[in-house]
Parts: sequence; structure tokens; C-alpha cells
Amino acid sequence: MRNKIMIGDRFGRLTIISKIQDDFNKRGHKRICEKWLCICECGARREVFKVALLRKKEPTLSCGCYARDRITATNFKHGGTYTRLFSIWSGMKTRCLNSNSDKAKHYHDRGIKVHPDWASDFRAFEMWAHNNGYSDELTIDRIDVNGDYSPENCRFVDAGVQANNRTNNKVIVSNGIRLTYSEWGKIAGSQRNRSLISQRLRRGWSEHEAVATPVGEKRGCV
Repeated sequence: MRNKIMIGDRFGRLTIISKIQDDFNKRGHKRICEKWLCICECGARREVFKVALLRKKEPTLSCGCYARDRITATNFKHGGTYTRLFSIWSGMKTRCLNSNSDKAKHYHDRGIKVHPDWASDFRAFEMWAHNNGYSDELTIDRIDVNGDYSPENCRFVDAGVQANNRTNNKVIVSNGIRLTYSEWGKIAGSQRNRSLISQRLRRGWSEHEAVATPVGEKRGCV
């Protein structure tokens, strides 16, 4: 019978990544049960006792997502469980609903939610996706990065558009046009690239001057 666990060992969907510091009871005696930190296939992390991983009857094999997926597969007879769109739906829910997800700080902790109709019914999300331009080359994107995953705030875009819509992208507004550094840089090719815009802003130029002044021209010519 197996009785040792090592970093890198795999138990179902869980992979061992480190041993938790030895635990002591109230009297200062070391506890018998070892505890290990695992990462699940869905990205969530979970502390699990050694005995739970090694027991023959109903061992712990995931962070809890396995049971949820089985329920989902049972409840939704849509035939799409192994499709890319189903993975997008599952990932969306994990980011927003699972506080143990590696991406929870960007979604769950910020209060980003999934529309109730989508959260409870893959079929509803699937129908919306196919009616709103979904294809396997595109990814789901929130128009307002601070808003929820909902029909009115979501779209399918390519990787470039999604990258420009990240929360850490810096945005400049000039003549009422709101674009990221990269987007302004692409408007006139190398003449107004991202690094030049950044340099001008650091020197105290206004945002409009930074993006509208041609290369070689002095500040104040526009």
C-alpha cells in the first residue's frame, strides 16, 4: 500500500506542489496527519490531508470541480461537454465563482459576476454565443472590463482586441477618441509608436500632444 507522497505526485485532478508547514494541536504536540498543498486542473489550489489522498474509499481527487462537472454533465443534456465553448463557459464560472481559483483576485475578489441565466444553464450561454459571432478562433471578452459576464457586456474577439481591453492597459483620449498606447501607435505606424508616446508623457507633454505631434516636431505645434 502506498504511504508516501512527494511533490509532483498526481491524484486524479490534483498535483502536489508543496507540503504545508507541520501542524500542531493546542497542547503543542505535532499532529499525525500530514497536509499538502495541491493545484487542481481547473487552476484552484487546495490544502488536502494525506489520508484523504491515499484512502481507498472515495479519495480526494479534485478541488471539488469534478463533482460539479459530473452534476453539470448530468443536468445539461446538451452534448457540448467536451467542446471548446463548454471550456470557455466553465472557465468563466471558475474565475468568478471559485474564490480558490488562481485568477480569483482579478474576477471573484473584484465582484465580477456571471449572468444568472448563463451561470445555471450552459445551453443559454451556447445559444447566445452562436447568435453573436462565436467561432473557434475567437475568445470571450467583456466590453467594460469592470462589468460582469452578461449578454450586454460580452462579445467574441481575437487575441489582439482582448489584449487591448485588459485592465492594466493605459488609455489616452484625444479629440474624443479613446485608445490604448498600442492602438495610437498603430494609427501612423512607426511615426507615433508606443515608446515615443511614453517618452513624451514622461517629459510633461499632454496626452493630445503626445499622440498628435509628428516625429521631429516640437511640442505645441498641434
